[in-house]
Amino acid sequence: MIKPMSQIVAATVLAAGLSACAPDLEASRTRGPIPDTWDQAAREVTIPGVDFALDKRVILIDANHAWAYVDACPKTYPLKESCQSALGVTADGGKTWERVAMPGRTGEMEYSTGLDDAPRWLPLNASTVSLVTRDEIYLTRDQGDTWFTYPLSDPPLETQLAANLGDNFGTRLGNYAYACPGTGMLKRPEENCEFTLIQLGTGPVSPRAPFPGRPAVVQQGGDERIWLSRVTGENEMRTSVSSDGGKSWKDLPPTTIGGLQLSPDGSRAIISHHITQWRLDGERWVKFPGMYGNRQMGSAVVRDDGQIVGVLENKAVYLSADNHITEIAGMPAVDIVTQLADGAVVFHTWVDSNIMYVGTGQGWYSLVVTPR
Repeated sequence: MIKPMSQIVAATVLAAGLSACAPDLEASRTRGPIPDTWDQAAREVTIPGVDFALDKRVILIDANHAWAYVDACPKTYPLKESCQSALGVTADGGKTWERVAMPGRTGEMEYSTGLDDAPRWLPLNASTVSLVTRDEIYLTRDQGDTWFTYPLSDPPLETQLAANLGDNFGTRLGNYAYACPGTGMLKRPEENCEFTLIQLGTGPVSPRAPFPGRPAVVQQGGDERIWLSRVTGENEMRTSVSSDGGKSWKDLPPTTIGGLQLSPDGSRAIISHHITQWRLDGERWVKFPGMYGNRQMGSAVVRDDGQIVGVLENKAVYLSADNHITEIAGMPAVDIVTQLADGAVVFHTWVDSNIMYVGTGQGWYSLVVTPR
């Protein structure tokens, strides 16, 4: 069923209203180990009224909620050259999908490979999504019942927050970014940009954060602590953490280069590398083996209870505090693991992300993005 769309109007976003943007995660938060049980019925991404989709892009919000943006094509495709945009949403982990009304002309916008005509979509949570076109920004806070428009030069705070999530959706929380002042998170940095820590909607954080003028990665856990990490040497990475909104920083010892991963509640941190992993113990990094015989632990995440979930020789595994490895029963070969803000764990592969394996407190299910 297609939702009715109210008239598109312009509005000013007030920071005080952003409490409605924060995902309500308590209802679906994953606690404790994920059981090795499966919903054997694959859940396919199907948007009502879409006969054929040339491309589907799915972003999971939590274990239950996800958005799907597709290029909806006519049954006669490829005899006809163009497709249109369609947007869908699920609230039950992909068992059923609802079509969301698109704003203005984006609903009729033709998709052409290699051009920028297709909107860039930026979900923030289960009800808020932005569509960024070459001309303007569209924003809904109520799953398409009402759309607002903004100029590209003045993106609303929700759009900036959604852009800040980037490819690490669900783990980079909060409203901080390491960026160029005035970019609004939607523009490429200037060549001579002086990178600095910015609180979105407010501006640069004072005093200046570590790594002045250089790019860094910023993350924020559920405990509100801010984490900055940056490559500082040939095989060296440094991490700094702030517990007071960026007013002061604690510099942690250097480690080998890897990906900093926080648990959803922010209490745990690991640095994952193919050869070596590090766990944060107080204010020091403790090395634990990333190589097991000839097997290497690649992608990994850490859960609130300290348990590590990772990929070992294309196998999905749990790693206990004493480095005991338990393979997840029934999981096909995978390459990548990520973790959502509610603690749900997601596996897929590098070359084929058409199937996502989602782990919740009730077990696992598979989400089929594009059937073969």
